[in-house]
Amino acid sequence: MTTVIAISGLESSGKTALMVMLSKELGNTEIIHYSRYKSEIDYETYFDWLINQGDDSKVLADFIALRNEINNRLKADNVDYLLIDYPYGYTHKEVSKLLDYVFYLETSLDIVYARHLLTNYKETTTSDILTDARYYIDYAGDLLKLEQEKVKSSANLIVDGNKEMSVKLQVVTDYLIKQSLNNQEKIWQETARNLPTIQTERLLLRKFAYDDVEDILSYASNPLVTKNMDWNGHRNLKESKVYIRDSLTNPYVKEPFIWAIALKDSNRVIGAVSLTIDTTKKHGEIGYLLNPDYWHLGYASESVKQLLAFSFTNLGLTRLFGICLTDNLASANVMLNCGMAYEGTLRNFLEIDSNLRDVALYSRISK
Repeated sequence: MTTVIAISGLESSGKTALMVMLSKELGNTEIIHYSRYKSEIDYETYFDWLINQGDDSKVLADFIALRNEINNRLKADNVDYLLIDYPYGYTHKEVSKLLDYVFYLETSLDIVYARHLLTNYKETTTSDILTDARYYIDYAGDLLKLEQEKVKSSANLIVDGNKEMSVKLQVVTDYLIKQSLNNQEKIWQETARNLPTIQTERLLLRKFAYDDVEDILSYASNPLVTKNMDWNGHRNLKESKVYIRDSLTNPYVKEPFIWAIALKDSNRVIGAVSLTIDTTKKHGEIGYLLNPDYWHLGYASESVKQLLAFSFTNLGLTRLFGICLTDNLASANVMLNCGMAYEGTLRNFLEIDSNLRDVALYSRISK
């Protein structure tokens, strides 16, 4: 989905320069230049337009054509960001509906006017410059202040236009990263509250149900399973019921998402897969375990492959990793079969039966 960002500010405030640099920083962007749609109007008309907050009865640009171009780019949906060096932010009613963010570049009027002179009066007389300066002092200065206040008041982010470009760029990119995480976290939160069912060729990855309690105890109490884990397993049906209850009442992103691995043909639960999200980095840790009666049949790899695909595609994660004891070659092969790469060994990482054990770290990144 394409995100539309307007870089707003006064003429000569540095909008275009910031937009070009932001485009390079973000990558996969397209640019629309407002100047293609700008009309030449008198200051009185412009002043009236600002007071009326973008009333179309006073037209200072071909806003319909601009709106249509934005719509066409959105329909194409072939870039991540659409950037517009557009002075008016949310003040035009129709265009504002298409904007996701407005970043207002607040630049000192003295700097703006100095740039104006350098741009437009390179080859002219002192008399012309003085005439322009008088007009600025008598009329244009007040108009620019009004424009600044009108557009700035509704902007999502105000950027100090007097700062160096690197500083301005950092402020904008930091904001976008934060917003991206905020929006993504809403998706994660909804997933935590309403865990979806994920299908594979032979399996269903689904919520646990209380009817699964005996199936869970069958593997969660098996020493062949628990010897590789940093928890003691389940001793009775009561502990398995508590486990089910906890998995069904997880409304929080920071807790693991846990899916039962169930056979499609019988709905019997033969194991579990989990995902724990690091909300600050869009990273996730996967986990899995399987009833030994179903080892060496490809069920673990089938489950993990689908969990990886779901996490990258539906949850927007950028890196997934998993760990296993260094001598657990079967678990290591599951991750390798799923396209995960060995990254290294974490020494004395897990405590199992009062002994510190080394683990191997595997990961995969989104493409």
